[in-house]
Amino acid sequence: MGFVTEANLKLTKAPQNVRVAVTQFPTVHDAVRFAVKVIQGGHQLEAMELLDNITMRALNAGGYYEQELPEKPTVFLKLAGHTTDDVQNQAKVVSGIAKSAQSLSFTLAKDTEEGETLWAARKTALWSALALKYNADDRFLAADACVPVSKLGVIIERTHAMLEESGLFGCCVGHVGDGKMNARQICYEHG
Repeated sequence: MGFVTEANLKLTKAPQNVRVAVTQFPTVHDAVRFAVKVIQGGHQLEAMELLDNITMRALNAGGYYEQELPEKPTVFLKLAGHTTDDVQNQAKVVSGIAKSAQSLSFTLAKDTEEGETLWAARKTALWSALALKYNADDRFLAADACVPVSKLGVIIERTHAMLEESGLFGCCVGHVGDGKMNARQICYEHG
């Protein structure tokens, strides 16, 4: 147990010229390699969220998001800059990094509305996974792990193996934008 005795508050301006991008990869390790390259390159993104292939399947089946997305490990990004040209330049750089990490596709939203639609998929990941319960009495279990991004592929692989061995349904989703992964492993225990 711990006690907070002091807290620091940092105020920042709301980001300007935000654009959303989505990129898919053949494997979680490729998606992790992309995230590591972005971080090591010093690229400050507003958000970088990794969803595994099982989460993407949940998005497609959950009914909360209207578009069908590839059921591959996917990274959702928010890019921002002082000008729209800054954002376009950042998108070119990040797209190049994605390509070097074996990206299957890179989609940059053409406007704010399309970006909000794409980001809605990320925002509904939990609800989509919850919608895949097999039985009404299945229990939802969640665990958070915080690991260096470079170890993320191993953690997700091991989580998938453990879920398969146990017979539980589960998926992994989390924030990878600040050099560590705050992962949420979501699974069901059948009642």
